[in-house]
Amino acid sequence: MYKINPGEFKHFIEIQTLKPGVDEDNIPCEVWDKLIITKAKIVNVSGKEVQLSDSISSSNSKRFIIRYLNIDTEDTTKYRLMYKEAYNITYISNIQEADKYLEIIAEVIK
Repeated sequence: MYKINPGEFKHFIEIQTLKPGVDEDNIPCEVWDKLIITKAKIVNVSGKEVQLSDSISSSNSKRFIIRYLNIDTEDTTKYRLMYKEAYNITYISNIQEADKYLEIIAEVIK
């Protein structure tokens, strides 16, 4: 069984979703809207993972573990994560398909 000490969820993060909206000139556009603010456990991506995958860089990728949230884990382009700066979400996984925790791999937006 995958268990996390609740005390490890100590970093506040915000998950945002892309929605249609209007800009200050009333022109239709897409805007980032707050989906949820939650606490997360943050783990830096290891050097071994960086070596195995060219798309992940150790200097700007992090693993965020949060309590389960019912979101689309297939299309990550409609979400982004805010923690000190904006992160593109590259991967979302329901840990052990237990509907208890989500693992989110994200990299800093440059």
